[in-house]
Amino acid sequence: MTESTKQHVFDLYDDYCHGRIDRRGFFSRAAALTVGGLSALAFAESLLPNYAAAETVSPSDKRIQASYVDYDSPGGTSGSMRGYFVRPAG
Repeated sequence: MTESTKQHVFDLYDDYCHGRIDRRGFFSRAAALTVGGLSALAFAESLLPNYAAAETVSPSDKRIQASYVDYDSPGGTSGSMRGYFVRPAG
């Protein structure tokens, strides 16, 4: 796969992540790019996270300290926000 094709797939992924195209548009455009028998679709799929394979760590795990934190929205226009904050214990 050429660097140009890879960059095009990265650009499509960026458009998808920022809501400029939907998931269907991302995959259909990536599927249209095939170079030397290597599908850009396979490359594009490798960029997407596999949430089903993610490891789940219990909040009571002794290796971490987990808590919820409240903070002001970055732009200051959405009021207070809440996030789940996890850090290594110790």
